[in-house]
Amino acid sequence: MKRPFSLLLALCLLLTLPVSAEAPLSLDSLMLEIEEEVKELSVDAVSFEISEDGQSIYIDRPAVTGPEEYTIAYNIYDADSNPVNYFYSLEERVAATPGYGGLFNVFVVVTDTATGEQCVSNIGWQTLSWPRANSLTVGKATFEVSPDRQSVFVDRPAIACASGSVTIAYDIYDANSNPVNYFYSTQKRVAATPGYDGRFNVFVVVTDTGTGEQDVQDIGWQTLGDPVPPVQEDDPSDYDYRAFGDYVVIYGYHGSGVDIVIPSYIEGQPVREIGDHAFAGNEKLTGHVTLPSTLEIIGWEAFNGSSLTGVTLNEGLKVIDHSAFSFCEHLAGHLAFPSTLEKIDNNAFDCCVGLTGLTFNEGLKSIGQCAFNWCWDLSGHLTFPSSFEEIGDYAFNECVSLTGLTFNEGLMRIGAYAFLDCQGLTGTVTIPQGCDVGEGAFDLTEVNVVYKN
Repeated sequence: MKRPFSLLLALCLLLTLPVSAEAPLSLDSLMLEIEEEVKELSVDAVSFEISEDGQSIYIDRPAVTGPEEYTIAYNIYDADSNPVNYFYSLEERVAATPGYGGLFNVFVVVTDTATGEQCVSNIGWQTLSWPRANSLTVGKATFEVSPDRQSVFVDRPAIACASGSVTIAYDIYDANSNPVNYFYSTQKRVAATPGYDGRFNVFVVVTDTGTGEQDVQDIGWQTLGDPVPPVQEDDPSDYDYRAFGDYVVIYGYHGSGVDIVIPSYIEGQPVREIGDHAFAGNEKLTGHVTLPSTLEIIGWEAFNGSSLTGVTLNEGLKVIDHSAFSFCEHLAGHLAFPSTLEKIDNNAFDCCVGLTGLTFNEGLKSIGQCAFNWCWDLSGHLTFPSSFEEIGDYAFNECVSLTGLTFNEGLMRIGAYAFLDCQGLTGTVTIPQGCDVGEGAFDLTEVNVVYKN
């Protein structure tokens, strides 16, 4: 109990007790008796053990006597006494892992839930085994606000570090400094899109994975523009579709639109899939196609051979199926794939000769055979995310304008002739150790293949 409450209780008792000349009561003696009666919480010393790798401390739950119900909070502080993290647990043993190198302390706070009485202990200052090496150098992160003012494109800063391996986290905060989102990426340019209208900031956190040393910088507060007005979706009667319980599949289109906006819902059910051959060979479709955010699958040859010139791939899309956009010779420009996409199947963009650039998302796992075969205008440098596992046979055959490739750890297979006759590829391409490289993967290119240790 807190002393002010005990003092008040003692005063009240003194005023109600009869006066005795033989045994006078002092306020201090009465208060000691009261505190001995009401103080029920007792906590033993906290014991702990540092992990073998020196990265964590395992703390044993202290023995607690007195209260029927209580909470135990573990508060972690850094060397400057700033809070790093805290959590509650009643497990017999917990791991306190600050996640950085240097001094830290853990304060164990036991609280009697009935009375609010607390006992605070700390394990004393501890030092992790991987202190900062002060060898990480990070250039200034540059950025560009998108023309519609809905996103910020952040460029990867120039980095030099001791271990040669880093992670880059992008932390997005709103105007009240509350975290909105964060993601990891080592791509040359990423899109930070908070998804709301207002002020936000992006913190770029670079971590040397060998030493734990970090560099944190922010791009400064940005204000998004007015929300994009809702797009007028097409009349569902222009589509042939079928409902399957709780979702809809579109199988055809008989409208006359040049630019089309596929509806998100039909008959109250979400449109989850563009079915096989739904828009195949459609010559009236000579403009832009906007896919709904409810869509998860673009089916087999869904837009094969159509005359569309552009497509918006919204978040939520998971699979682009076999030959979905093959022979769309008028499809042009740069394609940025949504963060939810997992698979680009065989021949998905085969002979899309007008494509000029690709941005692959973290989360994408595979690109099928001949997926970007004969995409002649596909130029620049391609970066494959760390989630990426497989590139199919002939995937980028005859992509003569490609100039560079970056493969991250996790890649398991590069198919046969995957980059056949990519005449613009020169210099050195580094392949992750253990990756299976098929026959002639870089045949007829001036590429020196090096395996990363």
